[in-house]
Formats: sequence, structure tokens, C-alpha cells
Amino acid sequence: MEAYLLSLGLVAVFLGVILEGEFLFLTGVVFAKTGHLDYTAVLFAGYLGILTHDWLFFILGKTQGKAFFDQRPELNKRLGKILTPFHKNNWIFFLSYRFLIGFRMILIILFGISDVSFKKFFLVSSFGGILWVAFYGGLGYFSTDFIINNLDWLKEHKLTLFFGAITILLVYMLPKLLARPLDE
Repeated sequence: MEAYLLSLGLVAVFLGVILEGEFLFLTGVVFAKTGHLDYTAVLFAGYLGILTHDWLFFILGKTQGKAFFDQRPELNKRLGKILTPFHKNNWIFFLSYRFLIGFRMILIILFGISDVSFKKFFLVSSFGGILWVAFYGGLGYFSTDFIINNLDWLKEHKLTLFFGAITILLVYMLPKLLARPLDE
């Protein structure tokens, strides 16, 4: 039974990374740190998941991306400007795209639309995946004890933390929103 639960947990990490990413990977790392899953296996499942995610959207961009933009003339006019960073050999950009939460999927599709070769994307995806797994795997591993030790405090102060985060967001965004012309 334990082996079945272990394999199901790893499948959940793999699928979770494909569908969502960081949060489910971190959850798998927390389960590994607490002894419910094997840490190395969680890292490997996360790595396979992130590579699968990358390649699904890269191939989608290669096969369907141009047609999508061809059907939308307004967007198609802007495509050249959008793809400019992809045509430059900016390795910092290539390795950091996966850390841009919320934009990763779009950027990978744009990699596919651009002239980035399969070989180059393989290198970028493989090495970037190692960096991603190392960063989030380490973050989850080293913060698990803090989270577990402070779970009661976090539960008790969740509303304060939530409204504090909303306030910080509003303080950051409100001046930008007020500075915009009304016709935009």
C-alpha cells in the first residue's frame, strides 16, 4: 500500500508541475521533507514535469503559433517586435523565462513561433529546468520546518496577512492606475 501511495504522490507531482507548476512542486517537496515521499524522486518527477510542460507548449507554438497570429492581423503586426528578445542570443532571458510566473506558458509558445531551434530549446529547457528544480526544491526543503513550526500562527493571522498583501498590492498599483489616461 505504501509503495502505491508513493507512486501516486510522484504522479501527482509530475502532473501538478505540468498543469500548475511551483505550488504543487513545493507541496511535493514538503511531503518529501516530512517523510511521505522520497526527496530525490520528487525532484526527478518535478524535472520531468517541467520538461513535459515546456515541450508541449513549444511544439504547440511551432505547429499552431503562426496560424494563430495570421488569423489576427492586429496581433500579427506586433509579432516582430514581440519576438525581438527571442532572436537575440540573450542567455539570461532564455534561462530566466521559467521564473516569470504567469508568463511562462506564453513565452514558451513564443519560443516555438520564433526561430529558436529544437536543439537550442532543448539546451535552454534542460538547463533551465535544473535551475528551477534546484531553486524551488531548495526553497521548499529549507522552508518546510519554518512553515510547519508556524502553522498555528499562520492560521491565526491569515486574514491579517491577506489584507496586508492586498494593501501592499494596492499601494503599488494605485498610483500607476491613477496616472493612466482614461482613454486607454
